[in-house]
Amino acid sequence: MAETTSVGLSLEDVRASVKRIRDRGEQLVDRIRTDAKDLIANAPKVASIDETRKRLDQARRRAEDAVKVVQDLRNRRAQIVANLVTSAINTLGLARADEVAKLEARLAKLERRVETAAKSQEQAA
Repeated sequence: MAETTSVGLSLEDVRASVKRIRDRGEQLVDRIRTDAKDLIANAPKVASIDETRKRLDQARRRAEDAVKVVQDLRNRRAQIVANLVTSAINTLGLARADEVAKLEARLAKLERRVETAAKSQEQAA
């Protein structure tokens, strides 16, 4: 068997080593704590998970509301265009299609009456 030699450490050496390890551990924990405080202080926009969820829910509701508005506008598009055209026609003083149709019917009736009157005069002469 191989001989093993052990280095004899005194109790004082072990205590000093444990104290150094403890001191270094405390320093490390203090440094981590300081770094964490600095990180939080320098990042004010960091939000909690609850705050993030609230903001996500609010954004989702706003997006849903926007989609509803767009869908409503799509459904009302024909009416909106018709109102715009009517407003433009009224502003420009133009006749609407139904008014033009009435005028055409009256004009056709007058043309027939003129033709009838012209024929009556020809026969009388």
